[in-house]
Amino acid sequence: MRTTKKLFTKKGSMVIMLVVALGSSSFVVANKHFEEKVADYRIAKSQADGYRAFLLARAGMQGAIGALKKIPEEILYQSGIAFNPPPVPLAGGTIYYRMNAEDGKINLNNLVKSYDQSPNLRVQEMMFRLYEQFGIAREKITYIIDWIDENNEGIAESSYYATLKPPRKIKNGPLYTLSELTSIRGYDRKLVYESLKPVDYDKNYSRDFLSEEERALVTDSDFVLANNI
Repeated sequence: MRTTKKLFTKKGSMVIMLVVALGSSSFVVANKHFEEKVADYRIAKSQADGYRAFLLARAGMQGAIGALKKIPEEILYQSGIAFNPPPVPLAGGTIYYRMNAEDGKINLNNLVKSYDQSPNLRVQEMMFRLYEQFGIAREKITYIIDWIDENNEGIAESSYYATLKPPRKIKNGPLYTLSELTSIRGYDRKLVYESLKPVDYDKNYSRDFLSEEERALVTDSDFVLANNI
C-alpha cells in the first residue's frame, strides 16, 4: 500500500513537472512570438511615418512651386513670403518651405576644372572669403578638392579614408548633394547645417547703412554654410 502510494506520488510529481515544463515552454514561445510581432509593428510604423514625411515634403515643394508661379517675384521678397512662408497644416502634419536663389551660391564642384582636373583659383578665392567670414579653416577647402578631383595627390585622399573605422571610399567625382559634404574630412552636420554666426556679430557690424529691403534680405540663415553653397 505504501509502495503504491509512493508510486502515485512520484507519478503525480512527474505530471506536475511536465505541466510546468509545457507551460514554461509555451510562455517562452508566446513571448518570442509577441516580441517578433512588436518588432514587425515598429518597422511598419517607421516605414509609414517615413512615407508620410516624404509626402509632406513633396507637398512643401509643390507649395513653393505654386507660390513662384502665382505670386510676382518682387511681392514674394517685399512681403517676406520668400524667406518665411507661413506654415501650412496638412494631414496631421505641417508643411514648411523656404525659397532660395541658387544663382548667388558657390558651386563646390567648380573648385576643380572639369577639363584638366586642376584647381580653379577664382572659385577657391571666393571660398576663402566665405570661410574667413565663418571662421572655417582654409585647409577644409583643400579637403573638398581632394574629394572631387580624380587624382590621388593630396592630404585627404583614399589613403586617409581607408584608415577610418569603418573605412570610407573616396568619391573622386563631383558632389551630387550637400549631404555628401558631411562624408568629407573635417565636415559634419553641425558645420554644414547649423548657424556659424559669430556671437558678437551684431555688436561689431552695423546695419544702419542698409535700406529696409536690404535689411530684410540679410537674415541669420545667411550664416549657415549650406545656404551659401
